[in-house]
Amino acid sequence: MGEFLMQHFEWGFDIGIVAALAASAYFALKQIARMNKDALYDKKADILVHCNERYERILRRAFEQPPNDSLVQRLYWGLLSDQFTYFVLDYVDAETAADWFSHLRAWALDEATGLGFDPKTSWAELGRKQHAYNEYFVPIVDACVSPDAYSRQELEAALMAAYRAPVNVSRRRSLEGSQRAR
Repeated sequence: MGEFLMQHFEWGFDIGIVAALAASAYFALKQIARMNKDALYDKKADILVHCNERYERILRRAFEQPPNDSLVQRLYWGLLSDQFTYFVLDYVDAETAADWFSHLRAWALDEATGLGFDPKTSWAELGRKQHAYNEYFVPIVDACVSPDAYSRQELEAALMAAYRAPVNVSRRRSLEGSQRAR
């Protein structure tokens, strides 16, 4: 009987250790997941702040330079391209991306800007050539600066179509995989 109790006691003790380890691992993984989620929110906020700071630097440079400064134009189109990329990689929501592109649309319609250049002309002569490789970005900007430009709803639909494009889904998945590996 003593031997029987001893075997069951050891077995019960082993089960307790396994249960405690499993519970510890579970709670550790939950904590890691929460930390990753918090880090992603922080990254998204950092991106928004970064884009706003870049835009402010472009505005300051535009005031210091003569109108139609090509560097100001290149900086602006580069920022807009990066903003689009942040959207496609899921760091920025569709509403924020649509706001960025709607701003371009409003600017193209009335040509009143503090940047010192006409967006339609600049895009045709400089921006389009600079970003020709980006098959999803170029048509959206083309539509924003054209006379028959998208409405806000059409712009959001075009952005979501770019977001859902297989190449961009693949980019997000590979980014997620590299973040999990860290």
